[in-house]
Amino acid sequence: MRVFLVSVLVILWGCGGVRPGGELLPQYAAAPTANATIPRPSYELDDERGLSRFVEEIAEALMRHDIRTLAYMLHAGDYAQQFAFMKGDDRSDEEVVAQIIEETYGLRVVGNVLLQPELRNPEQPFAGLNRIRSVDVWTAEENRPGFWDIEGHVGLDDRTSRSLTFTIYKPDGEWHVVVPQG
Repeated sequence: MRVFLVSVLVILWGCGGVRPGGELLPQYAAAPTANATIPRPSYELDDERGLSRFVEEIAEALMRHDIRTLAYMLHAGDYAQQFAFMKGDDRSDEEVVAQIIEETYGLRVVGNVLLQPELRNPEQPFAGLNRIRSVDVWTAEENRPGFWDIEGHVGLDDRTSRSLTFTIYKPDGEWHVVVPQG
């Protein structure tokens, strides 16, 4: 029972964006923002308008290279779990955040990468995301109740484009981006 309670407390602590001392958790602190630190947007509109506005905010954050906003839009618990899973002694928090965000938005999969592995530099983990110059969202299709697949593409600084694919859902009354696990 004690192990269960400790596990629940650790998970709840990991889901929040701020430590009790007021510091951002590593998965958020490592994600730079294009503007001053802003709280995760809240969309309390009806489902259709809220979904549209949420997707628009993702597109705007991609265009601004606002990594922290993109991170805040991820489901906090899933993001914290994936961050802990991927974090290793040989990788910086920033490298892990960049990989999670690129994979979550479908921009780091075989044949659809922002930056080839041999061009990646650990000292510039967000270089791939910083190449984005335009974002177009084509479709939002409900694949099962409450889960929407979003598809589009991003234009890069070399005038090429990559597919943009991710899934959003509303488990707790707010829209979140599904974070692939594993």
